[in-house]
Amino acid sequence: MKLRIYNNSIRLRLQQSELIELEEQHAVVSLTHFPNGAVFRYKLLVEHDAKDISAFFEHEAIVISIPHIAAQEWFTPTQVGIETQLLLEDGNFLKILLEKDFKCLTDRPEEDESDAFPNPLSGHNC
Repeated sequence: MKLRIYNNSIRLRLQQSELIELEEQHAVVSLTHFPNGAVFRYKLLVEHDAKDISAFFEHEAIVISIPHIAAQEWFTPTQVGIETQLLLEDGNFLKILLEKDFKCLTDRPEEDESDAFPNPLSGHNC
């Protein structure tokens, strides 16, 4: 699972096996280990009783949960992602974007894209 954070925006991109894991296990967790032994975690959960997407930062982890119904729609081949904005206490918003990770249109030999989703624009001139 790829994580991009920029100011009040969190973007998670899942590869094919991760989306399958989310569908079957209702959770995907990624870890980043640091030399001092600390571990940073980010998790995506499917919550059966949830009505809305939620996001928390707790115990050195980002936790994002999505309602079961939204997840079921995302598991279909036609839906690329899920996007929402969560109201913050100061009146600003936290933007959440969950996407399927597509193969790049240009070769990137430093990246393993063997588990990425086929790019729908592949074979088209952009």
